[in-house]
Amino acid sequence: SENGGEPEMISTLDPAREETSHRWPYALPGGTHLLITVKTARIPTFDEAKIGLLELATGKVDILIQGGTSAQYMSTGHLVYGRSDQLFAVPFDLASLTVKGTPSAVLENIDTVDVNGCAQFALSADGDLAYLSAGEDQAKLELVWQHLSGKTSTLDYVNPYSFATSFSPDGKLLAAMTPAANDKLFITDFERQITTRLTSTPGNDSRPIWSPDGTQ
Repeated sequence: SENGGEPEMISTLDPAREETSHRWPYALPGGTHLLITVKTARIPTFDEAKIGLLELATGKVDILIQGGTSAQYMSTGHLVYGRSDQLFAVPFDLASLTVKGTPSAVLENIDTVDVNGCAQFALSADGDLAYLSAGEDQAKLELVWQHLSGKTSTLDYVNPYSFATSFSPDGKLLAAMTPAANDKLFITDFERQITTRLTSTPGNDSRPIWSPDGTQ
């Protein structure tokens, strides 16, 4: 209500499908259903997420599209969604709430945020499209040494998109989290200049800490 009130949960994650979040809700005309993006625990990117249809009265979620994120409804009778830095459209029957036909790419170079699956576009009621081109929101990340003298120098690092970094006690290895649909840990060997994946567990892994002797 516009006058406020208690928040009410409208969706429940399905552990049998290893669902970890429902996100990017979009209300369909009529107000009885939402389009949502369903994230599961093992997908490497949001290209493998699912577009779901959430019935508000029951909380039931039906999967409409395998592989996509941030779906919106277009007045021409289409669902529009992001995948692989592209926008796809597929015919959608609003009466039966079903997808009709095969998706087709309609626009390339659409920015999609890797860590949360937000495809950067918006549709107006009359069908106009606003979007952010891929790469425009990307910041350059650098790791630097901060010396006791105050001098800084760039660290020669082969995996620049990493966070929550942790050096091994001998300073030769760096454990770090690389952001993705499900964040994973990697270890970089500076002497050999190689990076290897450390974790493959479902869900997000972050904030690695070395044991004092560097063996774990």
